[in-house]
Amino acid sequence: MKVFISQPMNGRSNRAIREERQPVIDQYEKDGWEVIDSVLDMGPASAIKYLAKSIELMDDADRVVMMNGWAKSRGCRIEHEIAVNYGREVVYL
Repeated sequence: MKVFISQPMNGRSNRAIREERQPVIDQYEKDGWEVIDSVLDMGPASAIKYLAKSIELMDDADRVVMMNGWAKSRGCRIEHEIAVNYGREVVYL
């Protein structure tokens, strides 16, 4: 089983993002899940390109975890809408 983590990323370093999600990753891996690495480093790219790649990765997920603050993030709200409408199990932290 694969899990995708959706969390606000705009204006944050990849290091800060990874640190925030690590406890969630640890728990899922402990329970035997594969965590899809969605912390992207595509260099200078538009927000839409990052979101498109994120959605592509989410396509392989059985579950989508919405991290705290997701409802205030445009990208997370879009990921949520897609997850719900395409039948992914959604978990809220």
